Amino acid sequence: MTSMEGTLELRFLYEGSKSEGTYPFLLAEGKEYKLGRQDVLSANDDFFLPFSGKRVRVEGEVRGEFITVTGLTELTEEPSATDVSDASACLSTPISEE
Repeated sequence: MTSMEGTLELRFLYEGSKSEGTYPFLLAEGKEYKLGRQDVLSANDDFFLPFSGKRVRVEGEVRGEFITVTGLTELTEEPSATDVSDASACLSTPISEE
C-alpha cells in the first residue's frame, strides 16, 4: 500500500458520452492520478465531494496513473480518516479491509 499527499481535484469529463461525469484526481509529486474505490464507479462518486480542492493524504494501491483508494484523510491540524466503504464514517485509525 502507498500513501501520497496532494490536492484532490474533481473534473467533469467525457461530455455527451455514456461515461460523462465528475471524476476525482490527485495532484501530487508533479503528477496526476485518477482515483477510484474498489467496486465503485469513479464517475460521480459522492464520496470524494467533501475533499474537492483540499490537501489530502491518499492511501491505496497505485497502478500506473490510477490509485484504488483504501483511505482518504484531509490534511488539517487534526486529521481524520474516512472509511471509503462508508462516506459518512470517520475513523481515527488506519482503514483495514474486512
